Amino acid sequence: MSEQIGICESCCKPILPGDKYSYSIDGCFFCEQHSGKLSDCIAQHQSCIDDNDEPWIDFGYDSREEMAQSITDMKTEIETTGDRSLAAAD
Repeated sequence: MSEQIGICESCCKPILPGDKYSYSIDGCFFCEQHSGKLSDCIAQHQSCIDDNDEPWIDFGYDSREEMAQSITDMKTEIETTGDRSLAAAD
């Protein structure tokens, strides 16, 4: 039996190597079914920028501008290929 990577915060399903999953910035795991979509990520990023704090640091960005550019890039991706799940396999 494979060693589990984590447990889905929503349904408690074990996440095993090879499974599609996502995880939050604070280390919560989500199975493919409960993973957010790219549009959810945009909303979260935009909320952080709107809060006028320094949240981009927690997300690994060097500046507010870099985070804003990421939002623009994600919106472009949705416009060209549609919204998608953030779940991916290792």
